[in-house]
Amino acid sequence: MVGLSPRTVHRLDALVVFWIAGWIVLAIFVGLQVMALRDLSTTIVKAGVAVRTTGNALDSLGSIPFVGGDVHRVAAQARDAGASAVASGRKTKASVLRLAILLGIAVGLVPSLPLLVVYGLLRERWRRARAPGSAQKSA
Repeated sequence: MVGLSPRTVHRLDALVVFWIAGWIVLAIFVGLQVMALRDLSTTIVKAGVAVRTTGNALDSLGSIPFVGGDVHRVAAQARDAGASAVASGRKTKASVLRLAILLGIAVGLVPSLPLLVVYGLLRERWRRARAPGSAQKSA
């Protein structure tokens, strides 16, 4: 960058800023899209609560002669399945939140940070070369 004009350097600065801004926008978009998967987890929790409630309701039919034992068994299975779905839905919701944050950060930083470091070093080198008293000035 030593031989570049100040105007060219400013254009490169703008290009780097737009590059980084574009990746930040994409990172936010990716994070929000992954975060939308939390709705699925909420639905799983609601379905689990409904299945568990159904199991509780079925249990009250256990006193019917000839089928009571089978109804108790089915009711217990329904309660277990509902409890499992609720626990799984809650765990998934937390995992999706962590994933959304990590993906957002990764998408924003991975393409931007190396460019920013290299460009920053080149920019500093150019600034020093243009500074008064540098070795590049000749009579």
